[in-house]
Amino acid sequence: MIVKKNTCRTCFMTAVILLLVVHTAAAQLSRNSRVWLVTLDPGKEVYYAFGHSGIRIEDPEKHKDFLYNFGVMPDMPRLEFVVNFLKGDMPYMAVRTDFQRNYLRDSKEQNRIWYEQELFLTQEEKNKLYAQLENAVKPENCIFLYNFISRNCATLERDQLETLFASEGAELRYSYTLLHETYRSLISKSLESRPLWKLIVNLLLGQAADRQLDARTSAFIPRTFSSNITSAVVVRKGVAKPLSGPVLIAGSPEVTLGQKKAEGRTVPLQFYMLVSILCALVLLKHTKKTWCRILDSMTFFAAGVFGLLIFILTVFSKNEACMNNYNWIWLNPLYIVFCRMPLINGRNRFTNYFFAASAVVSAAGTVYLLFQPETADAFFLPLILCIRSVSGLQPDEDGI
Repeated sequence: MIVKKNTCRTCFMTAVILLLVVHTAAAQLSRNSRVWLVTLDPGKEVYYAFGHSGIRIEDPEKHKDFLYNFGVMPDMPRLEFVVNFLKGDMPYMAVRTDFQRNYLRDSKEQNRIWYEQELFLTQEEKNKLYAQLENAVKPENCIFLYNFISRNCATLERDQLETLFASEGAELRYSYTLLHETYRSLISKSLESRPLWKLIVNLLLGQAADRQLDARTSAFIPRTFSSNITSAVVVRKGVAKPLSGPVLIAGSPEVTLGQKKAEGRTVPLQFYMLVSILCALVLLKHTKKTWCRILDSMTFFAAGVFGLLIFILTVFSKNEACMNNYNWIWLNPLYIVFCRMPLINGRNRFTNYFFAASAVVSAAGTVYLLFQPETADAFFLPLILCIRSVSGLQPDEDGI
């Protein structure tokens, strides 16, 4: 009886050990495995304008070719998504997908180039990074609060690498330096081909977005993060070695990052400026017309709504780049309340006070923007408000 119990116990322990060995072996990568930093070109939609980033684990011997992605939007109502995104409380997911399937689908839908650069890691570092990434995509760990400049697809990959090297007693050093780059300047460069969106985003960004960045904090833009990694070194036991190889186009090893797709033509912002200012001036001859008054009322209402959005962002948002934004002063939220003033036929002291105050504030906003290099392109917006406010001071005549 005792022999049978001992035999059963021995068999059980042997089975447990075998399971542990098999599990450990499955969690290890082969010697021929490779780790890549993947960077995607901007896509068609505006939310793809900054590109994307991921980490690829390739191990042909074990039939693994995974892409780890820290930037998947969960399904939720659109209004809830917008509110959470602006507040800085947007829940995103980290996921693991098949690299080839993802590559083919994105190439078909977005027609953008995928770049990759191999990370020169030791075998132990490969296994540890693989374990970290697998842990990050577990159901209990995969949800995180997205922040555009501190917790996005690129910065979380940076954090994964820094955690990896710190656990190994190594140090990741960035040698790529930026000259006078800020959150705003890097965002603006990413939106060069979308001038209207560049204008809107610059108005939404506050003075905190003008803080000068170093190589580490600039990693929120995937292309910049890729450049940082290209020139970074890892110091192991006092010896510094390059972290990555050259940047190649996925599927075309002979083509480097320097080759770019031709961009389509875009309407320059100056065109919108000129047309808007000319329209505001031409309307001076038609200020008393009913249709012109309605247009003025809609203009003030739109300015008030945008100003309210800016005020909410600068007060309540957790996005650092939106803090200390004073554009809501000339895009005054009170316009929402007083937007009906242009519709009033008879001018009185109160309506003239409104238009006079609006003209002064708008003129001040115009001067303020002209002396801010980062937002100077938006000067025509308060100028239009100023022109229409001055026109409202003209006395009414009977009739329309």
